[in-house]
Amino acid sequence: MHAAKRWVMRECMLKGYNQVDLLARSDGNNYWVEKRGKEENLGWYWLVMRYGLFDDSQKDFIDWEKRESHLDEQPFLDFLAFAKKYADSDNVERKAFAESPTYFMDFSDMARSYAHFNGKVAFLGYPREKGNGFYVTTRQLYVNALSQKKEGAMEFLHFLISGSEQKNYVKYKFQQIEDQVAGNTILFPVSLEAYDTLVAIERERGRSIIYYTPDGYPIDFGEDKNGDRIGYPDDLVEQFTYMINHAEPVPVEIENIWGMVYEELEPYFSGDISAKEAAEHLQNRVQLYLNERQNEEKTDGQSKDEQYEITMDEVKKLFAKKDLSLTDLYAYSDRKETEQGFAYYAFSYDGVEYALDIYTTEQGELEGARIVRRSDYLSIDIRNGNIDHLLTSDVSVADYLTMELPQEMAVGAYDMYMPDFGGSRIDTEETKNEEIPCGKIRLMHGDTPVFADGKLTDIAFNDNNLYAVTKESISDLPAPCLFMELTEDGDTETEWWAAYFTKEGVSDIGYLVQLKKDCFTKEEALDVVKSVQFTERAFGME
Repeated sequence: MHAAKRWVMRECMLKGYNQVDLLARSDGNNYWVEKRGKEENLGWYWLVMRYGLFDDSQKDFIDWEKRESHLDEQPFLDFLAFAKKYADSDNVERKAFAESPTYFMDFSDMARSYAHFNGKVAFLGYPREKGNGFYVTTRQLYVNALSQKKEGAMEFLHFLISGSEQKNYVKYKFQQIEDQVAGNTILFPVSLEAYDTLVAIERERGRSIIYYTPDGYPIDFGEDKNGDRIGYPDDLVEQFTYMINHAEPVPVEIENIWGMVYEELEPYFSGDISAKEAAEHLQNRVQLYLNERQNEEKTDGQSKDEQYEITMDEVKKLFAKKDLSLTDLYAYSDRKETEQGFAYYAFSYDGVEYALDIYTTEQGELEGARIVRRSDYLSIDIRNGNIDHLLTSDVSVADYLTMELPQEMAVGAYDMYMPDFGGSRIDTEETKNEEIPCGKIRLMHGDTPVFADGKLTDIAFNDNNLYAVTKESISDLPAPCLFMELTEDGDTETEWWAAYFTKEGVSDIGYLVQLKKDCFTKEEALDVVKSVQFTERAFGME
């Protein structure tokens, strides 16, 4: 497990700050620092981020260089257990990590921390494999990639960050204060040259330094007996200078997973799921992000014409893969994102417009990869559908399954508008022109099958208007089956339904056979259900 360094305690002692009441706690071979002070305890989120994930120099959790995440492995699980044990849980009396200042925007921020310990404070940085654990972050300015004046814009940005202009920037800050001019907060400069100017002005002006009595009462020592403002102490300036000279940039990419960390770990720290479940969810999302970045880097620096764009030939290659992944699907240059949360590629083939839609779960797993013919929105999932049939308008449920029906009945043409992703009617000569068929074969999407001992025992339907009256698991079929007497939309009449799934959890590949009681007795329905045979690709290529 990534551990804090023993030098934290040693550095405090060497600097004479043992009165800060820092305690070193041994947890196996790992040493962490706790503090009993007046500051708020550190919550789990910032403990995980600052004491763990901020350190991009160690590879136990995330290897940013290799684009590999290890967040579902034991070191991170141990770290989560540690964070849960020591993070703030509204019990301010127990010893825990203290919430130290998260960032300094000017000297007054440092002064507040300085005052908390009556001038006896050491800024030590966060635990880190290499370096000091001081981080610096910046506000960014960008040049639009489509700008017609890029050279001028770049020249202007270089002017803004030049040493001379950064000195002016610092002086302008204090001019605003003296003239009481309202304006935006001015942060630290980005040029080291300008820091000398900043320090000189700050020391000349002085700052209000507030100390605290043991009961937390603030006392302002910002002025001496003559009413003159007190300048900053030498040791405070020295520590500030040391931090500036040894700070490292905050890992840029860590910002892209902040939301993932909170969303996936919060249920664990709330006690709703296990550490293993939370870590696996986070692992899936972070690794997906790393895969996407790796694919982007492969094409970085190339012109769009040199990058691979999606074509029908490329779709057919994806169709032929046995273990199709998001990495495969995201490997092309012309992917677009939608506000609805799915990605797609648009392309044409033989004068017809198509799209390849890619759906993912909240955990960042592949949920569906559907090729859509835009003229009529006929679509199939390329993992289990037949692309050639889509191109020739000859899509059929026989691409997925076949069954034995009574002699007078037959499976009709494929209806792309049948919920969820198309299907076919089952009719006799008498019913094929009527509104209600004898039965249906439907492709299912987004339903949640439940398994026990290898049997399909229940289904949480995506459609909330379905109600099962009876349920019966059927074994020894080509795919696990749940045979049900079911009603739809609160109708008092029931039908025979049989659902087939092979994967537990939210599934995008499933099949449903509906048979009306007017056409099938229970025995006849069971005969049809047990006769179903699936094609090789019916449940994807897993």
